[in-house]
Amino acid sequence: MRISDVLRVKGGQVVTVTPDTDVRHLLTVLAEHRIGAVVVSHNGTSVDGIASERDIVRALAERGAAVMSEPITAIYTAEVHTVTPETPVEEVMRIMTEHRVRHAPVVVDGGLRGIVSIGDVVKNRIDELETERFGEILQHARQRRLTRDQMHRLGTIGSTDANFLRQCAGETCIEASRPRSTVDAA
Repeated sequence: MRISDVLRVKGGQVVTVTPDTDVRHLLTVLAEHRIGAVVVSHNGTSVDGIASERDIVRALAERGAAVMSEPITAIYTAEVHTVTPETPVEEVMRIMTEHRVRHAPVVVDGGLRGIVSIGDVVKNRIDELETERFGEILQHARQRRLTRDQMHRLGTIGSTDANFLRQCAGETCIEASRPRSTVDAA
């Protein structure tokens, strides 16, 4: 799976602020959008840096409340680890772990196209694992020609899986082949 797949689900919206924004306003932006970091950009498309809640906490601990009136450039991270839409999710996990960062702007030809957080990466991995598990359940059902009620009684499926299986054609799950992601909407 690639970052483009994550952005397809999440969207490419990115909150940016200009380098002259003060830390107090940065806090307002973070709270308003319920996010943990913003891209610092002089034009809204380039990545000049990134400012996160962590940066604010560190600056407050080091310099006190006076930091609130300073420009973001006094606290932000200038060396940003960016990715492209073609970057594999596994590589993004490695980057985030190795460099201890929680956000990676997505850049194409120098232009900002999105941002992924560690939460986005974890959600993606959980979805992959659930899809794999559901595939195993369907394979088990096909091999044994079990009905959804038999599978539920055996404890091989949870209630969400059972809800999906109720939508299967007929009593057996032989023809059930829809991906798990459709289950969550039910």
